[in-house]
Amino acid sequence: MKYSKFKLYLGTICAGVFAISFFFYFTDTQLEGEMLWQLSQSSIGYRIYHRIYNHRWNEINEKIGNNISFEERSINAKWIKDENLSNIKTSFSFSNEKCSDITNLHFDAYPIQDNGKDWFLSHYIDKYPLTADRTKKNNYSLTFEDNGFRVVSDSLDDHQIYIVSNKIMPKKYAVEFDYHSKTAICEQLQFDLFASSLADRFRIISEYGELLLFDAVQRGYFLKRFYKKRCKMPIDTTNHIRLEVDGNTVVYFVNNKKELSVTINQELVKPGHLIVFFWNNTDKKPIDVSISNFAIYTEKEGVS
Repeated sequence: MKYSKFKLYLGTICAGVFAISFFFYFTDTQLEGEMLWQLSQSSIGYRIYHRIYNHRWNEINEKIGNNISFEERSINAKWIKDENLSNIKTSFSFSNEKCSDITNLHFDAYPIQDNGKDWFLSHYIDKYPLTADRTKKNNYSLTFEDNGFRVVSDSLDDHQIYIVSNKIMPKKYAVEFDYHSKTAICEQLQFDLFASSLADRFRIISEYGELLLFDAVQRGYFLKRFYKKRCKMPIDTTNHIRLEVDGNTVVYFVNNKKELSVTINQELVKPGHLIVFFWNNTDKKPIDVSISNFAIYTEKEGVS
C-alpha cells in the first residue's frame, strides 16, 4: 500500500514537471521569464529550467545556423574616411570585466547569482542593458598614440578589456588598423557585430592568434561555433586588420588576405554597435595590445 502511494506521488511529480516544461517550451514572454527566474532559485526548479534552456539553445542554434552562409563575397564601395568615427578616443568607450555588462552576465549554472536576473530575462524579452559602466576602477593602463591606443592590463586570472562604439554603426562601413600583441591570450582579438548588447551579437574571434572562429550570442544564449579555420596572427608582430560590412554581409581580412566572408539572413541583422574585445582567462599573462593607424570608412555620398 505504501509502495503504491509512493508510485502515485512520484507519478504526480513527474507529470507536473512534464506539464510545466511543456508549457514553457511553447511560450516566450517576460511573464515566462519572471516565473522561471523564481522557479530556478531552487535546485529542483533549476533542473526544470535547465531542460527548457537546452531545448531553446538547440532551437536557436538551428535557426541561426540555417540562416548563415559562408560563401565567397566581396563588398564594392568607394570608401571615404570618416574623421569623426576614426577618432577612437571620442567615438569609442573603454571598459573591462568590472562593468555591470560583464558582472551581470552568467552562464546559467546553479545557483544563479542575484545580479544575473537581467541576463536571465534576456532569454525571454530580447533586451539586456548596454550600460558600459565606466565608473569602476580600471585595472589596466591606457595611452592614446599613433591614431590608436595601447592598453596594458594587470596580471589576472580572468581579464577582459573591450571598447564599444558610442553610436550605432552605419549600414555600410569598413574599419582597419594595425594590431600588435606582446602576449598570447585566449581571445586575441574579437569583433562583435550588430550588437545591441552583450546578449545579442555576432562574433569574429581570433583565438591565441592561431584560429579564426565565427559564432553568435543571441537572446543571452552563447551558441556553437558556426565556422572555424586556421588563421595565423603572429604574436609580437604587427598585423594589419580590415573588416568590411555591407548590411548583412561581412568580409574580414588579416594581413591583406581575405579570411572570412559571411552573409547573415537580413531578418536576423539589426543596426547595432561595434564592440572590440581582448580576453585572457587561461593564465595570468597580462593583456598588452597596441592598435595604431585606426580608421573607419563609410561609403562616399551618392554611391550605391
